[in-house]
Amino acid sequence: MEMQTQEHELIETTSLKAYFHDEINGVLDRRHASLSEDARAYTVNLMYHFSRADRFFEWYEKRVSLRPLAMLYGEAVHAQSLHERRLMLRRLGDIALFMAGVFGPSLDRKPVGVDYYINMGGGAYDWLSESLAASGEGTLRWQTFHELAENFADMVRALDEFAATSGLRGDPERVALDEEWRESLRRSSTLESRLAH
Repeated sequence: MEMQTQEHELIETTSLKAYFHDEINGVLDRRHASLSEDARAYTVNLMYHFSRADRFFEWYEKRVSLRPLAMLYGEAVHAQSLHERRLMLRRLGDIALFMAGVFGPSLDRKPVGVDYYINMGGGAYDWLSESLAASGEGTLRWQTFHELAENFADMVRALDEFAATSGLRGDPERVALDEEWRESLRRSSTLESRLAH
């Protein structure tokens, strides 16, 4: 039986953010993506932000996990304020883009696939752009979310290409279990040190 291993080059960069900037923009350029600098920067910052598991996963159903997109959407619809609704829909769009782009192949084994994530994420960004345009509020310009909504499927394909070539590809359930295990170790050591005193 022949074993296949995938080798990756050693990456030398000054920062993780610089790495994401160079690699993601390289993929977008090769794909001839006509995205503004703001949309590109948003995507790079999203990848950098979610490079920490504690920013991506949350405590849900008594474990470190992700809430389903439909649940995030339902909570956004019933939000107490416009600000809260925007935050929830932005998180929904961000998670959908990251999941579909980085973990796309693993979604094929789930009840909902990449197209569901594209529709939910694109819809969330579209609502954000319309809401921000109507009110003139927001630190990010409404045009950025409009552009991300319009190009959501292309952005997913670009992130998929980046994930496949960078060695970033993984299974989100495995990552969540690893993070839950690390968190339980942290809690145990904290409890242990408190009991020792």
